[in-house]
Amino acid sequence: IGGDVPSKLKKNHPKNAVGYALAVAADGDTETLCEEYVIGTVSHARLDAEALGLVATRSAKPTLTPKGTESVRTLSYCYDGTLPALEKVREYYGSQKRLIDVEPAMGIVARDAILQYPPTQELLNVLDNIAEEGTEEFRVDQVAKCLARRRPEFAIDLFLSTDPKTRRAALRDREIRLEVFDREENYHTNTLFQYKAVLFHTGLLTSRGLDTLADLDFSEEKESQMWIPEDSS
Repeated sequence: IGGDVPSKLKKNHPKNAVGYALAVAADGDTETLCEEYVIGTVSHARLDAEALGLVATRSAKPTLTPKGTESVRTLSYCYDGTLPALEKVREYYGSQKRLIDVEPAMGIVARDAILQYPPTQELLNVLDNIAEEGTEEFRVDQVAKCLARRRPEFAIDLFLSTDPKTRRAALRDREIRLEVFDREENYHTNTLFQYKAVLFHTGLLTSRGLDTLADLDFSEEKESQMWIPEDSS
């Protein structure tokens, strides 16, 4: 994926990144506010907020990016203040409800952020192409191979394990080896679970992801391993 953007999200709900941005903007200590209103693992919420371009922590103190400032301004307007917006975030701690459905304003802010996350537009282009071709090959290994044909290193970074042996096997002698994507054990759970769940919560995919790598089984057409764009369902 390149640059200094983390390629793997830490949490499976976009309210954590959005909530961290709100905690940065609110009066009070950011970590304390995040623990109280968002999630206990503050460092993970911060990393996701950084990955989605909402905050920057080049100095010791996290600051909002222009996108983060605009996101906070939008949510503060919709919920009558930064603290009420944080209180709304807290309501969804541990919730399985789809964010875009139950909190459209927050879902749209999160959707805008994830659309600007490096893998998303490339991934959505591939999914749109699959839908246009009418093949309905939306299982994760099929999507990964489709992406690998056009952006090999990108696909490796997004879908495959960080194990060096797996990555070397996938790109050997400067040629992509698509058969590596056929083995379930080669995949990265952060993409299968966290990233896919965020895409689901923001209305981009039709289903959540897998809980564990052990659930991945390419011999089946399980909903949890299908990456179907919402508008083609």
